[in-house]
Amino acid sequence: MGDPCFRPLPPGAAATSAPLRDRLEMKVLVVHNRYRSAQPSGENAAVDNQIRQLLAAGVEVVTYFRSSDEIDTFAVGDRLTLAARPIYSREDSHALRSLMHAEQPDLLHLHNPYPLISPWVIRVAREACVPIVQTVHNRRFFCANGLAFRDGSDCSDCAGHRFAFPAVRHACYRDSKVQSLVMAGSLAAHRSTWDLVDRFLPVSEELAAEMRLSGVHDERLTVVPNGVDDPFSAQVALAAPRNVLLYVGRLDTTKGIHLLLDAWQLVAAQHPKAMLRIVGDGDERSAVAERAAQLQRVSLLGTLEHSVVFAEMQAASAVVVPSISKEALSVVVIEALAAGRPVIATRSGAVRSLVDDSVGWSVDAKAASLAHAMGEALSDPKEAAYRGAAGRHRFLSDFTSKVTTAKLLSAYSSVARTKGSSSKLRRVVIVSQRVPQYRVPFFDGLRSLLRDQGIQLEVLEGGSREGELRGDGGELPWAIPITYRRLAVGKRELITQSVLKKVADADLVIVEQASKLVTNNALLIWRRIGGPKVAFWGHGRNRNDARRSRIGEWWKNKILSQSDWFFGYTSGVVDDVVHMGFPRERVTDVFNAIDTTQLRRLRDAVSAEETAEVRSELGLGDGPVGLFVGSLVPEKSIAMLAEIGDQVRREVSGFQLVVAGEGPERSVLESLARSRPWMSLVGAKFGADLAAIASTASVMVIPGWVGLVVIDAAALGLPLVTTDRPEHSVEIDYLTDGVNGLICTNNAMVMGDAIAELLGDPQRLAAMSEAALELAQTATIENMCQRFGAGVLACLNGEPYPA
Repeated sequence: MGDPCFRPLPPGAAATSAPLRDRLEMKVLVVHNRYRSAQPSGENAAVDNQIRQLLAAGVEVVTYFRSSDEIDTFAVGDRLTLAARPIYSREDSHALRSLMHAEQPDLLHLHNPYPLISPWVIRVAREACVPIVQTVHNRRFFCANGLAFRDGSDCSDCAGHRFAFPAVRHACYRDSKVQSLVMAGSLAAHRSTWDLVDRFLPVSEELAAEMRLSGVHDERLTVVPNGVDDPFSAQVALAAPRNVLLYVGRLDTTKGIHLLLDAWQLVAAQHPKAMLRIVGDGDERSAVAERAAQLQRVSLLGTLEHSVVFAEMQAASAVVVPSISKEALSVVVIEALAAGRPVIATRSGAVRSLVDDSVGWSVDAKAASLAHAMGEALSDPKEAAYRGAAGRHRFLSDFTSKVTTAKLLSAYSSVARTKGSSSKLRRVVIVSQRVPQYRVPFFDGLRSLLRDQGIQLEVLEGGSREGELRGDGGELPWAIPITYRRLAVGKRELITQSVLKKVADADLVIVEQASKLVTNNALLIWRRIGGPKVAFWGHGRNRNDARRSRIGEWWKNKILSQSDWFFGYTSGVVDDVVHMGFPRERVTDVFNAIDTTQLRRLRDAVSAEETAEVRSELGLGDGPVGLFVGSLVPEKSIAMLAEIGDQVRREVSGFQLVVAGEGPERSVLESLARSRPWMSLVGAKFGADLAAIASTASVMVIPGWVGLVVIDAAALGLPLVTTDRPEHSVEIDYLTDGVNGLICTNNAMVMGDAIAELLGDPQRLAAMSEAALELAQTATIENMCQRFGAGVLACLNGEPYPA
């Protein structure tokens, strides 16, 4: 049986876009268990600020708050039931049921339900058919203490356990085995409760990634960081900082307060006029006070009003965030950026993506590393001011309350519309032979975007084993597998896919433009007698003369005009399709891309120390490095890498080549590498691992077939050097010879000479790296999703593609 609360969209609603917005007329019930008032809580402050912004945006807000302060006033009987509350609170369930009946909210927004309210309120809201969103501030979703941190280090002991027995054994929650048992019981009891939440709002990309790993599908995730009110009504000159370093936060081991004091002991000796000021309170107050008394020029200010804290930030040379646990998101960092002050932070959790060397100092969680950065901020006030100004710019771009509230209202709007309307969702189906790793973020992002428009996206997958051969197969949990058959017809191979029944009630079917896919023809015939609309997604024409089938190309051109829409990979493809006679107003340039935003952030987060560590591990020495990234398949001309490297080393001393990839040609490379110690084979690398390895490189070297790796290179800031072979994919359109890379004659000696010449010209190399980064700003998954989504809407609505 389907969800009894589900009510589809009203007629015409699906045609309405849901962009980021600054006003929304609806009533929202905000539910939150406030943390104790004796200790500063960034989460409490974030909830209060969010409510202020919602009210300013025209949202009617009803609140249901409990406070952990109430526990001190509980009678004996209430205290006896306290242990069971994280699992079920009868009192709060009844109270919320009554409140929802009286107020009739359009949506319930849950923050922290522990320890008094209980996640059971999610079931109460579902009974009342009230859509539910939940802000995820920490890791309490899958960790008893919410930190994934224990005894001074990261902890994942409970991962994979249906019941968190390790948390009980280690007394992770409030240092009590009994309370840890209750919290572990709540996590187990509510495993299915979380499935009733319509949209989770993690406060950082890092937290969202962890939730995906725990099984939450991407379409149920919208990252909404905690926003901060801009303290300046206009651009103003910031006050000149004093010789002061500032800490703001709980006096807690996980916040790194003792690490800060260890670092300060080193700094104080080198900077006799500097001061350390500490704002906050917590369990470690006595220990911190005792240690501070032994050190020089340390002031403990206790808990201060927010306006006073901000004044302290403005007066400081830098704000220090020495956390040793995986912070979900640091409001202190965002407030420091707002104040125009650089941040000195350890690389922990989401702080790692917030703070880099452009807005502060990102360091290892070691006293010496922290002290060195603190000393630099004090010694070079001009550099500190420059980084602080860059931080202020980042704040205005990403973290003002106006920006984050717009994201929140967009999430509200999509959930409320999906749950509160009255006609059927339109259905779009993409039929794909395979889902490679690089395509997963696109499908997830497009599904989320279309869902906000009232469109249900499905992906049917089947027809190729290429992912197994290339080693780049991706996992898309919501994709629907289909059966297929391969038929040999002479030298050609035809493929049939069992999709017709699965797309019977679809409004639009998007298929790959490939003449070997016989089912495409059936769909086009069906379209003419009342079946769903059909769109092609592909390369237009085959640019490789050697591999072009005359019959295949003739047939592709013949049936192109029978389709409703064409999604072209690049602008060059769009030109080809229009030249073939297809109407320009029914073509979308999707600007085919991969997840460059995350890769670029990961690359920016790599420190000089990490780069040196990778060089040491791989034995790269101090010379320049070339990097190959991709599948080890024949069309990549893998063996040519050895010849190219030999030629470069004749002209460039110490040149090294790193090969990141897997595939059937690995054995060929292994054989060549035995006599070439300067070749390092590291296997397939993705994400942070790839970023760390790329930090050692100066150029990317791809002698054979080039496709989306052009964008990988751009995101990593590397010029790409390849050959003028005809079999390149259409993404070669993104590579401009002499601008963001080189396209050489197909000869190993020529290519090696070109690389050597480029490595010998630092100014030219830097200019190409800068051009590569400019490409990465445009070639993003977000841009691709927006373009593809706009094309889907235009096709469904029978409108021309927006210019």
